[in-house]
Amino acid sequence: RENKKEGKLNFILNDYLGLRHRKIELDKLYKLKENLFTSSASPLLGGYSNLKESFCNFLKYLYKKEVLLFNTGYAANLGCLSSLKHINSLAIFVDKLAHASIYDGILLSQKPFFRFRHNDMDHLEYLLKKYSKHYKYLYVVTESIFSMDGDISPIKDLLILKEKYNFVLHIDEAHAFGIYGKNLLGAFEKYKESIDIITITFGKALGSFGSAILSEKSFIDFLINTARSYIYSTHIPNLNVFISYLNFLYIRKNRNLHKKLFKNIVYFKRKLKDIKIKSISNNPIQPIFLKDLFKSQKDFKDILEKLKKFKVQIGLIRPPTVPKGKERFRISLRADHSKKDIDELIDILRFLKE
Repeated sequence: RENKKEGKLNFILNDYLGLRHRKIELDKLYKLKENLFTSSASPLLGGYSNLKESFCNFLKYLYKKEVLLFNTGYAANLGCLSSLKHINSLAIFVDKLAHASIYDGILLSQKPFFRFRHNDMDHLEYLLKKYSKHYKYLYVVTESIFSMDGDISPIKDLLILKEKYNFVLHIDEAHAFGIYGKNLLGAFEKYKESIDIITITFGKALGSFGSAILSEKSFIDFLINTARSYIYSTHIPNLNVFISYLNFLYIRKNRNLHKKLFKNIVYFKRKLKDIKIKSISNNPIQPIFLKDLFKSQKDFKDILEKLKKFKVQIGLIRPPTVPKGKERFRISLRADHSKKDIDELIDILRFLKE
């Protein structure tokens, strides 16, 4: 968590556009006469407020898909994928490095699943070819921008395979929604009509809280009646929907934050090159592998102790979150970082580097 008393710079948060500090006039929400802080019921019983309906209609207009609001991205993926247990003769194919929420949903679905090597479309096709004859429905799920490596799925190759094997394609746009695309709908915005199911979240680029699943009406109706994380939980408060809605409208009209974010990414990568550390990502998520920093194996406690000396917070990611040998610092760049902030981080990496 951010320790303001110590004045620590934070390179952990996924608030890519720095909107958590934006002041919002709440008097507009009070005028709507909506319950502000709690929905007080499951959406299946309490329904949607006028505000939620308005936000969903706006997203529906942009995506040309029906919208179902969830409390978190984790709840969205968990509810969506676990609901597949109700569909007979279905197999799931998932990228090996997909998010934990995707894997947890798959496990709860109790469906057979097959992992393909990260972004390896040849391996995915091998699995599709091998198992397609045994199942009526094939379901492929992956992320657009991956949360740990910051790299991107080969969407064009995925769509070629989709046409060939006629599978359902589910893309998690959590780390791309609000940042990429002409309408800020995600990294694969221009392919949205070819993607069957899309997950978006409001707790990253929008600086708020909440998420949504977007798909055709029949599948959304199916989730309303089967997604347990949707049915059996008090729904997202109007306050969070209001902030998400306002912030989304704000960044669509003001692209300066995006320009600042992308400039920071370019600057950070250039400074990394100066200290001979390679970067594999062109996105806000920047992994710095420990094997590139340290010549010998280091104890994680020793690394954390060293970091305490500095007024910068960075995430140290270890197994089982990432595979053994892929331990890394996960740097999250934001629009509200200054060049001075990035220089300070680079100085720390230079100090740590052996």
